[in-house]
Amino acid sequence: MSFQEWWFHNHLSYPPNTGDFFELPAGGSATAEIACTKDATSYWNIALDGGRNTQDNDNVCPGSPTLTYHTTGIQDVKGCALAITYKANVSDVKPQDFTIFSVNQTCVWTRFTEFKVPQRMPACPEGGCICAFFWIHSADAGGEESESRP
Repeated sequence: MSFQEWWFHNHLSYPPNTGDFFELPAGGSATAEIACTKDATSYWNIALDGGRNTQDNDNVCPGSPTLTYHTTGIQDVKGCALAITYKANVSDVKPQDFTIFSVNQTCVWTRFTEFKVPQRMPACPEGGCICAFFWIHSADAGGEESESRP
């Protein structure tokens, strides 16, 4: 992929709705909803294709083998991280601007994934900050040995 295709998944022209923020309460925690498709989340009804509710409790990829999310099972997940840059304009952000502030070692195993937010997290500037989600997948995604999630 070109940098433009890779960076922000080529969605820089599709910003969030005005006023939509993901809250990061200093000293608390933030819960991210992670899934293979929007249909498996509580946002299924706003999917571009009209959506189809495939939610299955805390399962990230209902009906899919773990190979779908690049692991052989819970013991093989590598974790995720949240990062932040204190810039409000996404067009000004470069990869090196991000600082990781929270990790979850069992991410991407559960749809609702909690990230601790440091107590001394600085406030964002007017207009908000830009955050990023980083995921490390298993190099051995399992192939035929992958287990199926219930």
